[in-house]
Amino acid sequence: MNIKRIEETTVPNPASTKLALIRGQRSVISRDFAAYRSALERHKFSIDAPNWLRSKRRASTQTAQNMTDLKDWLILFCLAFTDGDDGFCLQRKDIQTLKPYQKVNRIPGLRNLLWKRDTFCQTMTEARKVHPLGYSAEWLLKPISIGGHSSGNGPQLINIFTNEGRDRLREYNVKRGVIQQYIANPLLVFGQPVSLRLYVIVTSMAPLRAYVHSEGLVFHRYEENRNYKKIPGRTWILSQFWQFISKNNGTDSMKKAINSIYRAILQTLLIAEAMLITQQQQHSTMHSNNINSERLLFAKCNSCFHLMAFDIILNSSLEPFIIEVNGQPNMQESRKDESPLSGGVKKLILDDVIDLISATDLVANDVSEALDEVIDENIGVMGISCHISHDLCLSRDDLSYLLSSRREALNKGSFKNLYPALGIEAYKPLIDELSQLIVAQSVGQTPNELSVHKTADLHPLLMSLERYYYRHIIDEEYGDSAGNTANEHSTRNQISFHNSSVYLSDKNPFDSTVNGCSDEPSSLPYLASIELSPKLQLMPPFSPLITQYHCNVSYEQLMVSVWAKAQNCQSEVRLEDKFGSSRTTNYTLGIGVNKISLVVVDISHTEPWVINTYTLIINRVPVTHNVPEFRAQLPHRVCSFTQDCDMRVFPRNQCGLSEQNDYSDWRAFLYRQSLTTKCRTGAESGHWMVPCQSCHNSSTCYWREARWDPLQCHYPILSQKRLSSCLTNKKILFVGDSTNRGIMHYLIERLNGTLVDWDKTHDLKIYPNMNRKKTLISFAYYPKFWLPTNQRPSFDRAVYQLFEKVQPLENNSNTVLIFGGVQWLATQHIHMLLKTLAKKSSRGIGRYCNLSKGYVTSIRIFISYECYIVNEFEFFTTFCINKCISLFTFICLRIIRLYFDAFTGITALVFTSSQKGRVPPIGDRLLLQSAHHLSAQIKTGKLKSEVLVKAFVDRIKVVQPYVNAVVDQRYVDAVLEAIDIDKRVQHELYGNDPLIPGLSIHDQPLLGIPFSCKDSVSIEGLAIDGAVEARKGMKAGSDAKAIEYLRRAGAIPLVLTNIPEMTMWWSSANSIYGQTNNPYDLSRIPGGSSGGEGALISSAASVVGVGSDFGGSIRIPSFFCGIFGHKPSPGLVPIDGQFPEMTPEISHMQSIGPMTRYSSDLLPMLKAMVGSNGRKLKHDESVDLSKLKIYYMEENGNPFDTNVSPDIKSAIRRIVSHMSQKYGNYTKKVHFDAFRDAFFIWIYTFKQTKHILGEKKTTTSRWQAVIDLFKYFANMSDHTLYYLILSAIIELTPSVDTEFGQKYVRLGRELKQEFKQLLGNDGVFIYPTHPEAAPKHLSTILKLSNISYTMIFNALGVPVTTCPMGLNRDGLPIGVQIVGSPLNDHLTIAVAQELEKAFGGWVSPSKIVC
Repeated sequence: MNIKRIEETTVPNPASTKLALIRGQRSVISRDFAAYRSALERHKFSIDAPNWLRSKRRASTQTAQNMTDLKDWLILFCLAFTDGDDGFCLQRKDIQTLKPYQKVNRIPGLRNLLWKRDTFCQTMTEARKVHPLGYSAEWLLKPISIGGHSSGNGPQLINIFTNEGRDRLREYNVKRGVIQQYIANPLLVFGQPVSLRLYVIVTSMAPLRAYVHSEGLVFHRYEENRNYKKIPGRTWILSQFWQFISKNNGTDSMKKAINSIYRAILQTLLIAEAMLITQQQQHSTMHSNNINSERLLFAKCNSCFHLMAFDIILNSSLEPFIIEVNGQPNMQESRKDESPLSGGVKKLILDDVIDLISATDLVANDVSEALDEVIDENIGVMGISCHISHDLCLSRDDLSYLLSSRREALNKGSFKNLYPALGIEAYKPLIDELSQLIVAQSVGQTPNELSVHKTADLHPLLMSLERYYYRHIIDEEYGDSAGNTANEHSTRNQISFHNSSVYLSDKNPFDSTVNGCSDEPSSLPYLASIELSPKLQLMPPFSPLITQYHCNVSYEQLMVSVWAKAQNCQSEVRLEDKFGSSRTTNYTLGIGVNKISLVVVDISHTEPWVINTYTLIINRVPVTHNVPEFRAQLPHRVCSFTQDCDMRVFPRNQCGLSEQNDYSDWRAFLYRQSLTTKCRTGAESGHWMVPCQSCHNSSTCYWREARWDPLQCHYPILSQKRLSSCLTNKKILFVGDSTNRGIMHYLIERLNGTLVDWDKTHDLKIYPNMNRKKTLISFAYYPKFWLPTNQRPSFDRAVYQLFEKVQPLENNSNTVLIFGGVQWLATQHIHMLLKTLAKKSSRGIGRYCNLSKGYVTSIRIFISYECYIVNEFEFFTTFCINKCISLFTFICLRIIRLYFDAFTGITALVFTSSQKGRVPPIGDRLLLQSAHHLSAQIKTGKLKSEVLVKAFVDRIKVVQPYVNAVVDQRYVDAVLEAIDIDKRVQHELYGNDPLIPGLSIHDQPLLGIPFSCKDSVSIEGLAIDGAVEARKGMKAGSDAKAIEYLRRAGAIPLVLTNIPEMTMWWSSANSIYGQTNNPYDLSRIPGGSSGGEGALISSAASVVGVGSDFGGSIRIPSFFCGIFGHKPSPGLVPIDGQFPEMTPEISHMQSIGPMTRYSSDLLPMLKAMVGSNGRKLKHDESVDLSKLKIYYMEENGNPFDTNVSPDIKSAIRRIVSHMSQKYGNYTKKVHFDAFRDAFFIWIYTFKQTKHILGEKKTTTSRWQAVIDLFKYFANMSDHTLYYLILSAIIELTPSVDTEFGQKYVRLGRELKQEFKQLLGNDGVFIYPTHPEAAPKHLSTILKLSNISYTMIFNALGVPVTTCPMGLNRDGLPIGVQIVGSPLNDHLTIAVAQELEKAFGGWVSPSKIVC
């Protein structure tokens, strides 16, 4: 049998006409026709559509009989919800008449096994009898009443693997209902379940040949109470989902999940093959006259293929459950309930499908060579050497199968082999079992008696061929041992089957094997290792058989990273409980014992099973550890201490140790304190005093000797005898967190002289053995943040439970209640407490409010006052009054903000609703490349600058009517300059000297790149009016210095973009050029003052641009428009050549900087713009991201600002998680109280500069600001309202030399120093750019204070990079600021580049159709 002749009949003539037919049901064709037509046209196919679609008139759907005259078609796409043999596509009997090279996308019989949910349930039920698969036994049955609504019976759970469940299912053969698999613990992404849609193409059913696409869709769904419906617009592509899993669960978990999904799909297809052949044999027995034709029709349809979508849900252990198989997946390119990326995924899949099935490669020589190598004496070929002694004789169909397999493997694109593939030897038992138990039982024959070869018959040969085809890959990556047979079962050398598909293409980061784990069942409960960072010495040394370990850390060690690895591939280590984190986790260490549980779970079940627990006990020694005994007679420094610098309570007060020179030694201090009177109240202000060897080193202090030192009095410390007498017959109740518990421990130690009777309880605890059983102490932990919200006890409930536990209580000072803790106590808790006391008739008991930050101030007050001034709690009253005043102010400001937001929302809805829309699609690939990449192409002659400039000019003309970003242009001059550059390039490429002496094209990093610039920066010959009516028509006589430097770098100025008047607002609208719109939503602002730049660059009408930043003018537009922007360190980029004119004295607040679509262009732009200041820019220093310290803050705490969007907070947390997981960075959440006052700090930093320059404003000028506002409302002003409002705010605030002004000048100065110390030269700070995405037009006035999020960094004079972080749920860009210390611009840009790689960076506001 000549294999080349077989190939000639199965491969169409490449010169023949490529004709594709599209047939099917009208509804499906109407939905998907555009997608299939586009894909076929991209592959140069002619298309024959149904008559009704071609003529656009009502006609009957074209049937199979209409196609008999079309003899030369290659592909028939049957778009229908049927098998296609009901008149919509092709009759089953006609499949046998097809030519060998014709393809039909239907496999008859598959629908009744997999498509329909009820039959899918039955298929899985039968499969369960053969092989235990990862399918849930519980399915959700939803009865449907007439009219399509759910009946009153409601959803019911049934077990499809029981007779009762199957009987219940059979009832719905005559009734309507919906059935879907029920997953008890689905994986949640941002609190919502998700389902994965993977696209699978089957090109042969028996033997099986199938592929799964590496890309797919992920649908976010509502919870069970909303029937898991898809959330409109919340769709990811599959690669995004795997990135999310990798970052949050670890790369190993991701790999296991991918392998598990591929395994479940392959098992399902193998079962479907077996059941399909079973049905075929049963059908053949009943129709014995046509037995052979029926066999060939179902099992050996060489012309059939089928594209299906498998919908899969993962449980919390990342085990997959196939919930549905869709045999006619929706390939519509644009759907409202999907993200814009979905269309691109479907386009890619259809392209790969057509490549796969229409391939014409000649592979006969490959297959012949492979067969010669792998065939042994047990295999023959029919018609040549087939004997009865042979185990297998290959038929013509088998050889055709082998040819198609090889041809498809070379043209599969992004599809991956499911079967045949490398590394699936482990499926041999399943394949054999299916063959023997299902097929043989169905027909009453042994498998060898069947005339059609199944997967089981060819499996050994197929595996041998796969190993031969990919032998070079196996030898290179796995060594000789990779060729081991399946019987050797070497886990280390076995190749994960889903990897084999990438051996002929680039490596995919999501393709890998599960390395370093064992399949040995005995290893299931054991750990392979425990990893700690920093490295700690475990006692005893690690052994899998030892489950408890101890180690000590110093007081300075505040955090430790913990991770462990399981021995078995089926096990996973979770921290704390079976649903805990399975990745490296940071633990904050408290003083003393810290217990960490490492739970080993078996993840092969629907819910993880706990099979072992290891315990890690880390002891963090106290600050007094190893401190020598204190001797008062020795000289000591007397140091004061108010608060820890790392835990500031009062941001404006001093922190850390300060030496007190008023005392010669510690005894002198104690003597002076003894001379003061005893304090009469518990609210006396003061500070701590502690003896130290040096006030510059806290480790030299004797903290046990610390004394609270009020300024005018003292609190005496009671002796143990006096304290014992004082607390006799008293019941002392503590309610609070670990701070209150620490105070209780201090009291126990003072009272008993020991801490033997104690523990770190997180519940309710009674200590009856205090003071020789004369005193009862009790404790209730609150709040229990670690519990789910619905399980946490309320404060009044915690108090009530404590009262019940310690009954009886006296309604007098013999009962003492101490409550409070760190940063959770509010007035509502006090009201709850009073109500509880009233119910218990206990208002007479002593009440103490503890607000300490970990110090023992309150307990010293308690010990003194319980005996001297019982029930005089002025400190409690004072706090409550101050707290209430502060809370009242906070609530008032918040209410005002809510009213403002509601008003602006309604206003915007009324006046801007008609503007909604986006910019037109992008149709030129040139527009989507980075500047440095384009410049490289220009320098090599692959791209002409002239072509590039004209492409951007064309795009500007397309988007300008939508965004209104451009105010002046130099198109002609730019094209001429581009032509000159092209001439220089050609001249030098021929080996000539540069046309410009001393300036080679290779010395210009931005050669030939057109750029845009905001209207306030001078470009010779273009407008320099600053959007001021009185300056309309004014032109710049020369370039600004920054523009001059960009020209030297080879860049070409192209257009000038819109700004607000005098650059003084955060949207970009003025009376000369009008309003600029956001490209993502034309009814929203693009930001300001560089708003035209942001809109143009984001619209792909410019690739790089120049902005300026005085309060956020680069960063706010970059944030709103989803691009990158950089505010350089002060003094780096020259700021001359601007209007309004900026003097050098203001340069610490004002910056000119780059705005780019891609982060890779930030540094080249900045290097070009700094000119002679390049030596200050550390751009040549390599950045080791692993050594960076990451600080972050999620909001400023100002009640008058809009709440920070949850999407933005989530973005910050994702950044921190990513950097911590990938690079192991030190991360810390910080808080600067001064950020609340950012708006005034900015104003007075600016005023301070003007004050230094001698520009004090008089009362007349302040009144002028008011007069100008009145003139505007009287329609007598040329200025915009925005400009007048900001001018009035600056002028009407008190002058800088007032007490009010000096307060913010001082606050800004202190904050600047503190911020600089925090970051140093190796830290960056992550902070929101703005609290919300781009607001609507007309809503900016009442939200002015929101820009304080960017203003603060102009006042601090630090470099900042704005980085996009994708789109929010409304499709609008969000992002963050990355802040560094002065002259560390390279750090913030490096982090931005890393985040672009991790999270995608700029997202197009419109479709990309090129």
